[in-house]
Amino acid sequence: MYLELSHLLWTFVILLGVLYWWHAYGIKQLALQQTKAYCQKMDIQMLDESIALGRIAVKRDTEGRVNFVREFRFEFASTGDERYQGLTTMHGRRCLHIALDAHKI
Repeated sequence: MYLELSHLLWTFVILLGVLYWWHAYGIKQLALQQTKAYCQKMDIQMLDESIALGRIAVKRDTEGRVNFVREFRFEFASTGDERYQGLTTMHGRRCLHIALDAHKI
């Protein structure tokens, strides 16, 4: 009985881990889409076509719901000469803002 309960518990923990990873991957892809669209709108080139998770925290939104806030970092170029840093902040599945370092126009 104890052995079966232990296996069931570990299966549940692994399943939760996989579900979290799947959900986090979807949010990262959404953040990447938002970042690409923003870079195109601002007429800058997103370098490497990728973003990296920089920070994660738990915060409440304006409706009082608790959710993860994820900050994704990316690099961009405005003239093609230098690399600059950018930051995309997601609260759950909603993009809060995209910030760019000061750069040449």
